[in-house]
Amino acid sequence: MPKNQAPKIAYIYFSHPGGSEVYFDLLKKNIRNTISIKIPKKIEFFPFLIKPYIKKQIGSSLSSVEIIHTEEHMAHFLKGLGKKLVVTIHHNVLDENYQKYTNFSQKIYHYFWVKPNLKRTLQKTDKVIAVSKFTKKSICNTFNISPRKVKVIYNGVDTNMFSPSKKKITERLPNRVRLLFVGNTIKRKGFDLLPLIMKRLGKGYELYFTSGLKDVKKIEKKFGLTENMHPLGKLSLEKLVEEYNKCDRLIFPSRLEGFGYVITEAMACGKPVVSTNYSAMPEIVDNKNGVLCPLNDVDCFVEGVKTIVKKKAEGKDFANNRKKIIEKFSIEIFLEKMNKFYNNILMEK
Repeated sequence: MPKNQAPKIAYIYFSHPGGSEVYFDLLKKNIRNTISIKIPKKIEFFPFLIKPYIKKQIGSSLSSVEIIHTEEHMAHFLKGLGKKLVVTIHHNVLDENYQKYTNFSQKIYHYFWVKPNLKRTLQKTDKVIAVSKFTKKSICNTFNISPRKVKVIYNGVDTNMFSPSKKKITERLPNRVRLLFVGNTIKRKGFDLLPLIMKRLGKGYELYFTSGLKDVKKIEKKFGLTENMHPLGKLSLEKLVEEYNKCDRLIFPSRLEGFGYVITEAMACGKPVVSTNYSAMPEIVDNKNGVLCPLNDVDCFVEGVKTIVKKKAEGKDFANNRKKIIEKFSIEIFLEKMNKFYNNILMEK
């Protein structure tokens, strides 16, 4: 195989909205010489159908595949195809701090389906990719596997799309600091802390938050929104970039992130971040580009927002935020590392 030619790879993953599908869609679009198969999500619980489905989709092309790259708990069902097997783990749903914020049905699914299948995957797969050092450590601790088997390759953010806007922003309330929260309105993301933070910050601050397709009345009933909190609904990618550029800073009190796409996207737009000093977030944010707070520390988040306001008033522009993302978390860096990773696998016996 020529030195700079990517090996032939099959990306096999379930078709469902979320970070995993975005991840594999990005790879298949940018890595040369690949095949991709999206398996209907409903087949997950009928794993005996996975191999027949794959063979039906790509037929004889499977014989030329050298590496199968797939997602977490599905990989071990593909071992018998005789290919090098790679799995990417986006986060560990069995992590103790993740499980604190799951409901009963989620716990049943995680412990009785995900856990046994992920355990078999980690035993049978050739290589494992973790999207952060935190995720690697969490997986190794939970399943007692050697750290040597797990390679950390950070996700990549599109720094051409997520970039500072040249358009003049006019949709702003006068004399208000505009904050932004992006994510699901759930406790794991720390959404329950936001009304407490915004009440403390008061009238000089406005928080805009993504609410997806959820009924705002239900969010209000569950969390008790303050007057300075404003739902944005479900945003297109273009609108999301626009909101990053409208805000003065991102506030993200999440309790656990396998990587932290939201943080990298905001920073790529040149925005400072107030986030949690836990899980993967300290691998992205430091005191030069934002403020990190202990878990559940409302006081720290309030003071963190005010600290950034003060720094901005003193002339700090946080231009280094975008530079850091370009140099460490860009799509280009991600793809370069992935190509090297694939070639190294094929060089091993």
